[in-house]
Amino acid sequence: RLLEEGVMKKQENGSSRGKHDGSTELKVVQTVNEPRTGAVGHLPVLGPGEVFEYMSGADIATPSGTMEGCFHMASVDMQSTDSAHVGDHVEALHWNLNDDRKFEMPIGRFGLVLDEEDLNT
Repeated sequence: RLLEEGVMKKQENGSSRGKHDGSTELKVVQTVNEPRTGAVGHLPVLGPGEVFEYMSGADIATPSGTMEGCFHMASVDMQSTDSAHVGDHVEALHWNLNDDRKFEMPIGRFGLVLDEEDLNT
């Protein structure tokens, strides 16, 4: 499977930085839909049981928030497709949007919390 791109929605609690008023109102402040950016610039090809771990961050202007979305994946020939980086030629990135070899991998909502030091700035 080739990790092709990601779509993530970031939500933040509706309060000012460092002053959480307990509001549960959420508003979408950023939607990231960057085709062909991979996971932090990588387009890994993974076989059964293999994993690709990475760390990334998100800027938030409130003490807490959530993120959710999906990765867009493609089933590729493991013998003829190598992992790549953004900018490399990858055949699957040129397939039609409705190609049966493409699919989405959902990422459930998870929490975002500012570091304690960021709350005081």
